[in-house]
Amino acid sequence: MSNSTKQQRLSLLQQQQASLQAEINEEAKQEQNFKNNLQPNIDEIKKYITSDSLGYLSMDGVMKAVETAKHVNGKENFCKACFTGNYPVELTDQKAKSKQLRLFGS
Repeated sequence: MSNSTKQQRLSLLQQQQASLQAEINEEAKQEQNFKNNLQPNIDEIKKYITSDSLGYLSMDGVMKAVETAKHVNGKENFCKACFTGNYPVELTDQKAKSKQLRLFGS
């Protein structure tokens, strides 16, 4: 294998690694934003559902909870798009960048 081919492969691997790291960082950022947006509403939701306590699972917690069901025939069978916002297709209604309406508060 020539040095040029090795350099091209190394460059491609580095690009893939950077892309994966960016995706991981974006998922972490979205999860934190999700948590931050929910925190002020916990008291309102507890009152609405007449509960003494309320908590949310982290994405890792959700994945652990569905561990036995998330793989079918060796392929991942659990879509996390609703939790992370990373959908496998473009959401055409999101082009306007409109915010989702909130259940509680303003």
